[in-house]
Amino acid sequence: FQRETFRDEDAVRVHPILTRGGNLVNVVPAEAVIETLVRAKSTGAILDADRKTDRAFRAGAAAVGAGIEITTLPGYLPRLPEPANPLVLEAAREAAPGKEVREADPGLHSGGSSDVGDLQHILPVLNFNTGGVAGAPHSKDYHITDEDEAYLVTAKIFALSAYKLLKDGAAAAKKIAAGYQPKYTKETYVRFMDGMIRHEKREIGE
Repeated sequence: FQRETFRDEDAVRVHPILTRGGNLVNVVPAEAVIETLVRAKSTGAILDADRKTDRAFRAGAAAVGAGIEITTLPGYLPRLPEPANPLVLEAAREAAPGKEVREADPGLHSGGSSDVGDLQHILPVLNFNTGGVAGAPHSKDYHITDEDEAYLVTAKIFALSAYKLLKDGAAAAKKIAAGYQPKYTKETYVRFMDGMIRHEKREIGE
């Protein structure tokens, strides 16, 4: 029922998996273990979903008269949408002549998450994706269809982008760094992550 309180525009996802639930059929287990991943488009939405998820677990335990132990660990921060850097687009076109090169829509949300989001909150990040693959990511159907595009073209884009950013005394890189406004300093990022680490335990009947 908590899912009904999540706003559509926050793209909240709560993924639970039962990792331990007893060893015999027709026997109530002495211990059940659930691992859950909470994701969303913003840090605020993640924190809101995190609180509601813990609250739901507590309510479920109380409803059946069980004890509960909750360990919370920080996950990835959401990616921050940014327009494509023209130098990276230029490098991609030079590295892949005849291939389609296009700017990704900054407003297009992906349901995936990675440490790129964490880096973006502290440092300027230039990110790109290349082709040469088919199938849904992390699925059994995912496979390489063009090794040159998947490996060599990708390496060329990295190298050309680095050259364009670092030539002339790293003028382009310095301009990007000067215009970047971090969401966190190193210290506030570490403090935020440490603050996400929690552990609580309630015995049966508490």
